[in-house]
Amino acid sequence: MSKACLGKWPAVDVAHAGDHDLTLAIVDDFGPTAVEARRTHLRLFFATATARDGACAALAAASYRAE
Repeated sequence: MSKACLGKWPAVDVAHAGDHDLTLAIVDDFGPTAVEARRTHLRLFFATATARDGACAALAAASYRAE
């Protein structure tokens, strides 16, 4: 699972997110600040790297591929 910091905002790309609402529900506890729907994935932005890392762990536990 790779993580990005785009500008000053920690972000994660979720490949094959399927139901976007379900994906957002999984990471909701970590306070995503923005979401960008791309052709092949969702890019989720967070206020802190700690929140992003927690979201990545939750996504992995739900069998999502986050990069």
